[in-house]
Amino acid sequence: MKDRMTAEEFWEKFSEEFNKKFFDESLKSDETWAYKPEWTNWMKDLLIELGEQFGYYPDCEYWPRVDIGLFSNSGEEWSEWSFEVAIEHENVCWPAWKKELNKLMAINAGLKVLITYREEPYDDLMKKLNEFREIYKSRKYHQEHDNYLLIFGPLDNNDFWEYEDFLAFSFDGEKITDITNNKKTIHG
Repeated sequence: MKDRMTAEEFWEKFSEEFNKKFFDESLKSDETWAYKPEWTNWMKDLLIELGEQFGYYPDCEYWPRVDIGLFSNSGEEWSEWSFEVAIEHENVCWPAWKKELNKLMAINAGLKVLITYREEPYDDLMKKLNEFREIYKSRKYHQEHDNYLLIFGPLDNNDFWEYEDFLAFSFDGEKITDITNNKKTIHG
């Protein structure tokens, strides 16, 4: 069995694959693409393909209705499964994605991933991430060695010029770290 997936590993592969596939003409328009059903389907397909590339077995809407679960095994003998990566893709902005983080906090998974969209500058996003950290710390019980990846994209095509790109953060239960680095996903 492979080692636990890190936020940095997932982000590196996600940004690489996203960058290869994003320039699909059907997704480009002047309207808010993050809300389009085609966008949700496109992102879901990308994440399933990504999970398979990592050698995991994807399952959609697995309990407790996690958008995409990536498992170490598949088949009838669920006792052998390990929930390696739990992914929530949320098309709406704060505070709706707080609910998705609450769901992820309740799951026993090696990596918990939230992909959502922002309509605020970096400093305001960091305030919301710090609020999540305080909510997390207020919970009585946690999985040992929690491991999160929080990905925030621009809300629509017009935001590309102001916010330029997706951002990625890791969260280990204590510290939120910007891991975006030079992994660009949108090239304007």
